[in-house]
Amino acid sequence: MNTKSVALLAYFSFLCGSVSGDLGCTSIGGTCQYTSTSCSGNYQSNLCNGPSTRKCCVPNTGDVGCTSISGTCQYTSTSCSGNYQSNLCSGPSTRKCCVTGSCSGSASACRILALHNSGEITLQNRHPSGVNDGAFPLLNIQDACNGQQSERSSYSCGECSSGPAPGGSVCIDNRVLSYIEAIAELHSVTITSITGACHSCTSKHYLGRAVDIRRNGPYSSYVTKCNQLGGRGIDEGTHIHCQFG
Repeated sequence: MNTKSVALLAYFSFLCGSVSGDLGCTSIGGTCQYTSTSCSGNYQSNLCNGPSTRKCCVPNTGDVGCTSISGTCQYTSTSCSGNYQSNLCSGPSTRKCCVTGSCSGSASACRILALHNSGEITLQNRHPSGVNDGAFPLLNIQDACNGQQSERSSYSCGECSSGPAPGGSVCIDNRVLSYIEAIAELHSVTITSITGACHSCTSKHYLGRAVDIRRNGPYSSYVTKCNQLGGRGIDEGTHIHCQFG
C-alpha cells in the first residue's frame, strides 16, 4: 500500500470515528465543532469525538423548552407552586422553568390512550431494560390523560456514565403527543419509551420532549413524519427516536 493510500485510509477512519463519536451530541440536536467557532447556544462537554476543544454546540431555543411542557420561565427569587427545572429558559442560570403539577396535553393523551385500548397502537407496559418501575409508556400516557406529569425512571445504565436517570416527573411535550397521534394511522406503531427508561445523560426524554418507537412496520415513515412536524427523527437501529426542541 503506497503512502497516498495510507493517508486516505487514515482520513476516512477519522471521519467514521467522528460520525459515530458525535452521536451523543447530534441526538440532542447539537453540532460538534471546535470552541474557537461561535456557538448560538451553549457548549456541552464529553459529547463529541476528538480533542477537548471540540464540543457540542446546543442552540438556544429561548423559552420554548419550558412553554412546551406547560411551564413558565421566571427568576428563582419568585415563588413557584410546582418545581423548578433547569436548562429550559433563556437568560441567566437563576431564570428557570416553573412547572406545576398539571399539564396541558390531557385531551391528546386521552385520544392516544383510546387508540391503545382499541388496539390501533401499542403503549408498552415495560422498559426494554426489564427494570420494573412506574415510568412505562402506558403509565406515562395515563398520567398525561389525567392532566398530570409523567413519571421518569431513576435507574442507571451504560448510556450515561455520570449518574442514573433523574427520577421525578415531567409534562409530556404537546409536540410529542401530536406526533404519536399522527403516526398512529401508519399502523404497527409500538411506543417503547417516552419520559421513562434510562438514556444518554442529556436526553430529551427527561424533558418530556422525545419518544421512541419500535423499528418495525413502515418505520422510515416515522422518521419522515417527525421531521415534517418540526422534530428530529433518528433511526437508532432497534428503534426510531423522535425529539423536539
